[in-house]
Amino acid sequence: MSLLQGKTVLLTGASRGIGASIACALAKEGASLTLVAHPHHEQDLKQMCDKVKGCGAKDCHTCCVDFADSKAVQKLADECASKGVDVLINNAGIFGAHHGEELGPLKGNPDDWDRCMQVNALAPMRLIRALTPKMCEKGEGWIINIGDVEAMHEGPHHAAYAASKYALRGFSLSAYEALREHCIRVVDVAPGNVSGTGMAEKSDMHGGQGVITPDDVVQAVMFCFRLSKNAVPQEIVLKAMKAGKAT
Repeated sequence: MSLLQGKTVLLTGASRGIGASIACALAKEGASLTLVAHPHHEQDLKQMCDKVKGCGAKDCHTCCVDFADSKAVQKLADECASKGVDVLINNAGIFGAHHGEELGPLKGNPDDWDRCMQVNALAPMRLIRALTPKMCEKGEGWIINIGDVEAMHEGPHHAAYAASKYALRGFSLSAYEALREHCIRVVDVAPGNVSGTGMAEKSDMHGGQGVITPDDVVQAVMFCFRLSKNAVPQEIVLKAMKAGKAT
């Protein structure tokens, strides 16, 4: 039997990059998917929906939401909560107002800090809050947050981004403690620099740490479903074995 046969999955940031790779892996395990992405990526999201159906997804729906809009996020959360979700994967995220822009104490617009915190931390928190009651009723559920190793060390670049991932990690670790008695598994997957996502740019900023692939992240996510019901990897940190390009 497939790992996720009969399970419903809500996956954010699903139109490209890590999210698209995760969507395909979930589809192959028989999940019913709701894929979410920014309205700017609506066409990519529709194509992704067709692709996962071809990969084995039992069903697929799409929804376009700007995660910087708290009301839109709450609407999504309420709609999904009314239907019930077995697996929530919070993957959507941004670096700043413009890709690669430094947001910190010396550079950047504080309004962009708000957007970064809203998309990377507060939106996932809203979804978790809305979806966990029904998971508790079922006595089972998975919440997987795609974080970042930026949440584990201090650096001079992308301070607002790092702060948002610190927030997500902190919420994940606390949610793990609060929800494990209900058999809801909460995992923070923290990749380093990932090829093909723009994250690899950080490698040069931090001493050439090297990069991993989206598939490395996918394997970490799928590992969470392969463990017995009695075990959960509270946190998975993924770093490259050596500096250089991913293979």
